[in-house]
Amino acid sequence: MPGLVEMFKTMAFEIVAEGIETQNQLDLVRAAGITHAQGYFLEKPGTADY
Repeated sequence: MPGLVEMFKTMAFEIVAEGIETQNQLDLVRAAGITHAQGYFLEKPGTADY
């Protein structure tokens, strides 16, 4: 995974890790250099009302 992260960073892509459900998963994506994440662990789903 770190190789892919570096490749996408050199292409100026922003990487989002989706489906983060545990602290361990969050730690792994952070260690890989991914700075954007979403998932149930970070915030429970909201309603469609804005």
